[in-house]
Amino acid sequence: MKAYNHKPAGFTLIELLVVIAIIALLVSILMPALTHVRKQAKDIACRSNLRQWGIVFTMYAEDYDGRLPAIVETRVTRSGQGYHSGWAERLLPYYKEPDLLVCPMATKVIPVNEDAIAKADVKFSAGRCRIWRPADWEPSDPDSTSRWAPISYGLNCHIGEPRFNECERDTSTLTTSVKKANRIPVLLDGGCGVALHWDEPPEFDGQTYFSSPMDKNEIRSFVVNRHHEAINAVFVDAHARKVGLKEIWELNFMRTKWFMNRNGFPDPYPPWQFRGDPKHWMYPFRNYR
Repeated sequence: MKAYNHKPAGFTLIELLVVIAIIALLVSILMPALTHVRKQAKDIACRSNLRQWGIVFTMYAEDYDGRLPAIVETRVTRSGQGYHSGWAERLLPYYKEPDLLVCPMATKVIPVNEDAIAKADVKFSAGRCRIWRPADWEPSDPDSTSRWAPISYGLNCHIGEPRFNECERDTSTLTTSVKKANRIPVLLDGGCGVALHWDEPPEFDGQTYFSSPMDKNEIRSFVVNRHHEAINAVFVDAHARKVGLKEIWELNFMRTKWFMNRNGFPDPYPPWQFRGDPKHWMYPFRNYR
């Protein structure tokens, strides 16, 4: 008999295309879920950062009779020259990892110029702050002598010295013994600012706040759609949690509830554009009142 060698048949082109199509379908189904899981992980990491900041602020307050740091303080160099020291620099003895200054969602560092700030998407961007200066540093020295770090969290400027006459009774330096400490935010996603309840929201999602002078709609510094219609914040009592974007107007940034208009009269309904404008980007978000 004549022997034949039977070689195993391979996959046909149609079978390969079917397998590829099935894999592509599975990837298309799983990718949104994986993206959501990654965002959730970054959200949790962000709150973890802020919980550690709560510990840092508590330790600072214990050393300074319960007082919390202002956004900037004036210090004097060895030669007698004055300079402004930011809160992240003054708190450096209480933390060692500059990574705590950045939310994991903020992966891009914004160059320090107005054009770059105006074009940046604040949701995924971080600014820069000075966190260390040499012992012999002078204001005239070049920035290269200092250590800079990216930062994507903003301080509630009301915890420092008063800045507005109409709010002066409420903005005297806050301490950790203040009433309703669980309602007063210290550090939030976004940039530093003095939030006032009559401030208007950003005009569009991702708008970077920039005002010169910094006295108009500063609440926009914190209205950052970084965590699915919400931000993270740590409060005077050191607890950290998620805060809805519309809920930001409901927080007590000062010692007392702030629903007072510019003339000092009760104003229970802040002038939110998104309250009655279905076309505003924040209109469909959850309401907190």
